[in-house]
Amino acid sequence: MRAILAAVVLVALIAPAAAHALPGDPAFEPLTPADGAALPVDPGGIPVTFSCPVYRTYDAGGGFAVYGGPKDYSVLMSVGPATGPDGRLADPVAIVSGQAIPGQDGQCSAVLSAGGSVRPQETPGAYRWQVSRLCTGCEAGYEVGPTRALTLVSTVKPTVSALGRAYAGFPFLVKVAADGAANGTAVTVERAGPGGSWVKAGAGTIASGVAEVAVTVARKGSAPLRARLTSGTQDVVGTATAVAVRAAAGARRTAVRAGAWTGSHDVSFTVSGRTLKRFTGRIPLLCPTPGMASPFTTMIGTASLKSARLAPDGSFVGAATASGSAIRVRGRLSGSRLSGGRIELSLGGCTGNASFSAKRAR
Repeated sequence: MRAILAAVVLVALIAPAAAHALPGDPAFEPLTPADGAALPVDPGGIPVTFSCPVYRTYDAGGGFAVYGGPKDYSVLMSVGPATGPDGRLADPVAIVSGQAIPGQDGQCSAVLSAGGSVRPQETPGAYRWQVSRLCTGCEAGYEVGPTRALTLVSTVKPTVSALGRAYAGFPFLVKVAADGAANGTAVTVERAGPGGSWVKAGAGTIASGVAEVAVTVARKGSAPLRARLTSGTQDVVGTATAVAVRAAAGARRTAVRAGAWTGSHDVSFTVSGRTLKRFTGRIPLLCPTPGMASPFTTMIGTASLKSARLAPDGSFVGAATASGSAIRVRGRLSGSRLSGGRIELSLGGCTGNASFSAKRAR
């Protein structure tokens, strides 16, 4: 029997390919979702079902044939309808194998998903999907089914809230909560402008469903703010939230000691009047290393900030970009102590985020 199977496989390898699919085999087709369906993005993947009957992958004649089943079916997902020479979707963003559905003879399921920095199952947009099956006796090597349209839509509803007090003319932080948004999703915080328009007030990136964005509002009063996410081909706009912005002029000022300050993470800066100057600090950075035994390495990065103005309550948010690096430093000074200190630094693909403490040097 083993000799017969070996002979069949050998014939399959050396025999000329057939011009068409093997005649007489049962057909297969996509089942769900329907063509043109719109589904929510899902980090776990997009489920599909299709028929997957047993069929011949090669027929040597004389009653000898090689058969295929669920494991020989695959599902492809692509951003466009173009197909390659083998009839399958070209440039697929995901290829997954079929799995037999228990108790449903001849039917299979698959979950469309892929890893990487841009995961299609989490990225809204228009896609095509297609079922194919291996066919060594076919000219192209595969039999293919029709392609179906699929649209993935975001269900995220971003909300905005202020972190601490907001003063007119001074940067302050707002929290954007966007549960379900993929890591790395770009977010813009907008403020209400004249004539019902919306104006960009700050930008950031979602990590673990949250972004902290520095925003500046010029005038005191109730400032409507909203978040806009850009994910794939879809813009998602959240409901506006009114943030109370206080007047800086005439506000009671928290006393802050002038002079040199030092702190953890080799932090040093000076305070002159109501301005923090010449800030430096050193924090660990995590750097991706694709293709290496360890996916990440660490290094120490230095964050430098020329100056940042102190709000009346002693809080500050300072940011700078230079030579491929992005720096943001925050905290609140009161008397000779600093609270809520945090340094955020990115340098190329390396990123770091660390809290720090500081006090007035004696």
